[in-house]
Amino acid sequence: MICPNCNVVKLEIKNNNYYCPNCKIYIGSVINYNPLNPVVIDKPIVDRRGFIKHYVYKITAFLTVMLIILYFTHNLFYIDVTKGCYLAIVPSLHLEFTNAGIKRALTIIKNISPDNYKNICQRVNIIDTNISCGGMEGGCFDSAHPRTIYVTAPAREITWVAEVLVHEACHARQKYEGRPGEEQECHEMGLKVMQEATVYSLYEYH
Repeated sequence: MICPNCNVVKLEIKNNNYYCPNCKIYIGSVINYNPLNPVVIDKPIVDRRGFIKHYVYKITAFLTVMLIILYFTHNLFYIDVTKGCYLAIVPSLHLEFTNAGIKRALTIIKNISPDNYKNICQRVNIIDTNISCGGMEGGCFDSAHPRTIYVTAPAREITWVAEVLVHEACHARQKYEGRPGEEQECHEMGLKVMQEATVYSLYEYH
């Protein structure tokens, strides 16, 4: 029997009523149905499986997008709540986009030199890893932006990254204290940290 409403689809029997899957409506009961005078029974069609699938897909899509965003942004920040350290790290298209080397070096400095770690956290807001006035494998401090340091040391030389971080943060402290940028002071501080980081790395992997 064809649906009198759409004249397209054959009627099905559901719950003792004729049902049109095309119109998604019930059309009269099987017992009292009169094809010449059809009575449309307006019953809500609840497709529970479709309802659940719809929201599962939406939730899955949302979580997927959030995970992708988290994957690409979690290395843009260094956060150490216990020490009140919050740093933004600008990724480099030339050296290391993930910033994992910078974060690794910061962890080493935290373990071997608490004073220098504290200085980095207090005096620096942004670590920019793009090539700057420090060249391809160095660092730079611009007094016009006293809370930003530039570190372009490659991550494969993690002790050198630690040295550059400490060295440039030393200049940030000099600027904060109103002192001239004494290179020797920062050089000695960075060199000491690099030596300690070398020993730390040797013991860490053995």
